[in-house]
Amino acid sequence: MRAMLLAPLPLVACCCPDPPAPTEVDANFVYTHFNSAASDFGAECVEICAGEYGKVESCRFDALDAGAGVAVISCTYLSNLGCVGGRRPEEWARVDTHAREMVGHWLAEVAQLEAASVPAFEILAAELRAHNAPAELIARALASADDERRHAHIMATLARSHGAKPGPVRVIARQPRALEAIARENAVEGLVREAYGARVAIAPAIAADEERHALLAADVHAWIRPRLPYAARLRVDEARDAARAQLLAECAVEPARALRDVLGLPDATRAVELARRV
Repeated sequence: MRAMLLAPLPLVACCCPDPPAPTEVDANFVYTHFNSAASDFGAECVEICAGEYGKVESCRFDALDAGAGVAVISCTYLSNLGCVGGRRPEEWARVDTHAREMVGHWLAEVAQLEAASVPAFEILAAELRAHNAPAELIARALASADDERRHAHIMATLARSHGAKPGPVRVIARQPRALEAIARENAVEGLVREAYGARVAIAPAIAADEERHALLAADVHAWIRPRLPYAARLRVDEARDAARAQLLAECAVEPARALRDVLGLPDATRAVELARRV
């Protein structure tokens, strides 16, 4: 019998960095048919842990009742968080989150990523203003920052309910960039990442927000593109295509079973299918 107290949660789209290296995540299971004296204890322990979150890094046991064969199996996994979408600022310095199990860790990471998208949109608004973009685009960027602020609060609350602590958001300030740099980031984070995020959001209100953000990215792209020289347009297109290829590669990795079952993340086949529509 494995004891896991995890309530079903809605999947929301988020802003995210390149996938981090596999993360160590710990989980405990109560196991009622454990033979601590078995010669193949190591193999039995790994078998008990296998399949829950990701690759088993190590496992150990603490006997509660050796005579009855009851033990707490402590498993440590190496696992990726799966593919997600959204807008991230170039200046974001990612900080590790703190959690003891995979679902809480995922929620804490997403909370941090959502929070990072707030300055991403505020920076976009400031840069559009510096280049005399239409006031309507600037207003939509600021409204998107407000949306992401609300999303970050929701995800942080969920993370804390699972005993996880989101890391702080640190963004390095800088001067407005040239139009090509803005267009490149918008193509990668907006045309690709946010477009995918709008497709995988399950909560209707958040899905509607992400869809508006993806449409904003398309409109920003349409405003900047005619103002770029031909060679710059090609570079932006190459960056967009590379980002799409990277997204497909990320989505081809099967997410941990706990993330699929509890959070409703799509499996790899479905995720790749959604990413191909971007």
